[in-house]
Amino acid sequence: MNRMSRFNRRGNVVVIIILLIAVVGGVWFINNLKKESFPVSNAASSDEKYPWEEHERIVEPGAVNTDLGNDMVDISKGLEFTITVEDTRHPDQMTLMINPDGTAAGAWNADFNRKNNGKNMNYDMKSSFKGNIDPTCIYSDSKGEDSSKLFVVARGNVSIVAIDNKTNKTGMAGRDIFVSGWIGKDGKAKGNLGMFLDDGEFEIFKWHSTN
Repeated sequence: MNRMSRFNRRGNVVVIIILLIAVVGGVWFINNLKKESFPVSNAASSDEKYPWEEHERIVEPGAVNTDLGNDMVDISKGLEFTITVEDTRHPDQMTLMINPDGTAAGAWNADFNRKNNGKNMNYDMKSSFKGNIDPTCIYSDSKGEDSSKLFVVARGNVSIVAIDNKTNKTGMAGRDIFVSGWIGKDGKAKGNLGMFLDDGEFEIFKWHSTN
């Protein structure tokens, strides 16, 4: 009987150890998912940072901080922007909406040319993204900090059709798209959007609101 008790105790200890390993492994896995590795710009100005550098500020809808300073833009009725994206063939196809609860959503369709591994490629893209504002992120540049600008960050998916302009061969791919920007007290917005391409490189576009 004593032998059986000792055996049971040892078995329980083994089970506990296995469970602890599983829990620690799960926590490690989740933390590493959150800490995705992306290129860092090391830019001094907020305008020049890559749009994914603050992607960890994206939170669940109910957790968005809407405690805005008195010098920030009013979002109580929501904001809707028509966006011009620079360096694309059809620049006026991006939209961005800020809801009164601080959530953000938008879409970008674009058609542009780019050299890829020596080939002249045409990219036809369609994307959508979601995110939120974060008033705790403070804008800064060579002139100093500006607490009146409201930060917005979003992430989504983009589908890309790539066409070789010489052979007309096509390929399709899905990518992540990242959007970040700043909304001034006057309701004007500007920022960056970026995505990774199939050769491991990434493309950054600047954007600004036109309404």
